[in-house]
Amino acid sequence: MTGFARGTTVGGYFFIVNIEIKDVSATRKNMVATLTQSEVAAEHAAVVAEFVKYARLPGFRPGKAPAAMVQKQFARQIDEDFKQKITAKAYQDGLKESKLDVLNVIDLQTGDIKAGTEATITVTVDVRPTFELPGYNGIAVTVAPVDPTAEEIDAAIDELRHYGLQTWAAFTVGHDTDTVESIKETVAFAMRNKFTFAAFNILSPYPGTPFYDRLAADGRLLYGGRWWLDPTYRFNYAAFVPAHMTADELTQTAFWCRRRFNSSRSRLHRSRRPYQGHCAD
Repeated sequence: MTGFARGTTVGGYFFIVNIEIKDVSATRKNMVATLTQSEVAAEHAAVVAEFVKYARLPGFRPGKAPAAMVQKQFARQIDEDFKQKITAKAYQDGLKESKLDVLNVIDLQTGDIKAGTEATITVTVDVRPTFELPGYNGIAVTVAPVDPTAEEIDAAIDELRHYGLQTWAAFTVGHDTDTVESIKETVAFAMRNKFTFAAFNILSPYPGTPFYDRLAADGRLLYGGRWWLDPTYRFNYAAFVPAHMTADELTQTAFWCRRRFNSSRSRLHRSRRPYQGHCAD
């Protein structure tokens, strides 16, 4: 348990707010703030004074009504505001003095807060755990492959077919590993699997992304690197120079993919009996 005593000024008076931090666990704490009878009374007087300043009562100008009359007229509002201020003060002072790194407030116990009596506020919080990071240099790490195999792709497609689901496929083209031939093979793959719809979209180098930064460093961006503002740019045209073809070849190959996949022959082929394994184009 850790204790703090913090000086604070309320309504022109200087008081001491007593704060205790009690360990519930390594990551959960109880912050207990105790305000004396004088502190609570001063806070209540400050709230009443604020209401008096703006209260409008018949026969009195704003700020001139007697405090007792204002308290009677606005008793509920004053009580709510007073309790909120006491609770907020306890929590804020507890955080400031304890310097806890709070992640979440779990519970709040205010007790019976009344003017002229001592008030104890208990706030249960979860805090960020602290630990010593051990040395990790030289630790051997095995990284499992993340790219799916052809068999895994076939199994996923078969699962969709098993439930009678139509397949919408979206492909991005223009990767540094792409060639004209590999992009055209993507169309053959889509036709073999009889996808209901397929899109063949050219990669877009969006600013602020590693892809954009890499192309800029290599001097491969077109349209001055601001393709989205260039009036000559058209949607799904190459905005960069690919690694294994020209920008125009990439654009024209993407157009060819769309024409091929959406041709009458392709639609007829894909409308035949449901997909069962690989079939010829």
